[in-house]
Amino acid sequence: MKSHKATMNVSPLCDVCFTVLVTLMVTVPIMAISGKFKVDLPAAHTKEMRDEGALNVSIKPEGDSLLVAIGDKDAPFEEALEILAEEIKNDPGRMILIRADKFILHGMVLDLLRFAKLKGAERIAIATVGK
Repeated sequence: MKSHKATMNVSPLCDVCFTVLVTLMVTVPIMAISGKFKVDLPAAHTKEMRDEGALNVSIKPEGDSLLVAIGDKDAPFEEALEILAEEIKNDPGRMILIRADKFILHGMVLDLLRFAKLKGAERIAIATVGK
């Protein structure tokens, strides 16, 4: 009586695992930096920053007013300041990443920076697109 040895070809298994790994490596960074809405960032010479765990504050024009998204919550500018103050109070050491549309007046971004500093934010950065 002859015994048959069972074999398994692991090449397809390795191919599937590699495909899943590559897919995750591509999609996770994209999901991590996206805010609630698309913001057209200004171009600048920048240094890469890791924004893992950063609080994204996105600002864009909405008709005659401004729409601000803090994390996944969006509100008009004045209400958003209250949300931001609460977030800073909960964790003042958390990086605040301001993502302002390039059509937002510079003074509005400065007002937001000043407000965050007054509320005790320790780390603030402004997002740009590299040239």
